[in-house]
Amino acid sequence: MEILEFGNKEGKKIVFIHGFQTPYQIWNDYIKHYSDKFHIIVPILPGHNPAKKEEFISFDNCALEIEDYCFNKNFSELEAVYGLSMGGIVAAKLLMNKKIKIKYLFFESTPLVGCSKFLTKMLTNNYLKLTHQVQNDDPKTIKRATTSIITTDKLNYFLDMMKNMNDIDIKNYLKAVSQFKLPSNLDVGTTKIYYFYGTKINEMLAKKTVSFIKKHKIYIQPVTCSGQGHCKTFIFEPYKKMELLDYMLIKNIEI
Repeated sequence: MEILEFGNKEGKKIVFIHGFQTPYQIWNDYIKHYSDKFHIIVPILPGHNPAKKEEFISFDNCALEIEDYCFNKNFSELEAVYGLSMGGIVAAKLLMNKKIKIKYLFFESTPLVGCSKFLTKMLTNNYLKLTHQVQNDDPKTIKRATTSIITTDKLNYFLDMMKNMNDIDIKNYLKAVSQFKLPSNLDVGTTKIYYFYGTKINEMLAKKTVSFIKKHKIYIQPVTCSGQGHCKTFIFEPYKKMELLDYMLIKNIEI
């Protein structure tokens, strides 16, 4: 797994983990905003790197590679980890492993409660169909992507990533997502955790996750993006999300 570094290498460390079928450049606005103050670490998850072929093995393996990278760079504390959608499962693994101290952990609409075989099959078929349409340069699919998945300025990154993605990795990722469930007795230690999610229909798994968090009284603070779909504010209005993050990461004020 390739891991990139940006920003002030003398600053506190932040790890940004992208989501499924999302190019790592989804973080570009966030990298630019935080580069002066923070040392930013961006893993490119297996199957998402247009420059190389990599097989997705497991979320455990992804977390292990990030941990090894941190240890090899001689740091074991992170100011923040931000997991976008599926990338939040890797962030959850880092938290659960307790090998690296994390001050803030941000989940963005991450599915943390698993899902049924029926839903997994439906999602897998939908993602396979989308992938094949993009790989075949279907103009309607690509145009639709710029209203729901990616901004126009990052479209080429998205297309390059999608054209290098294979069916096996898609199936393996979705199977792993469906099987992951946050422990009901999760010990978060001193980590302050926030869960951002929208309220539209495509946030069904995020809403289930929030219900699970509340039911088991896990110390994770839900933050609702009212009227928004899956990761919509994060992708299309990053300045709003960064303004919120600034309170904690720069001003040291809790939300």
